[in-house]
Amino acid sequence: MGKQHFHAELIKAWADGATIQFFRNEDEAWLDLKNPSWEEDVEYRIKPRLFKDGSFYFANYHGDHEIVQFLSKRDGFFVCGIDRKHDESSFDFIGEEVKFPEDFLE
Repeated sequence: MGKQHFHAELIKAWADGATIQFFRNEDEAWLDLKNPSWEEDVEYRIKPRLFKDGSFYFANYHGDHEIVQFLSKRDGFFVCGIDRKHDESSFDFIGEEVKFPEDFLE
């Protein structure tokens, strides 16, 4: 088997639908890319996910389906520990399912 591409993991994530960004030094900013060129001297990343303070999300937490609340960027997520006895419809959900730990890497 040949040598893996320098950006192999990001290419796989992009193929699976992740939004890829590159860092443009002139602006000192991360910008979205539709079709990355995957040059080795360019810094790429998966676009960080934004969470709304106080909002609830479904989460896949260590294989269990849980409800989590995003408290703040400083405090992170709180796993509510909801069991099947609780009525999930009473929570104000936004966004898609959260997957741990990938969604929390900066």
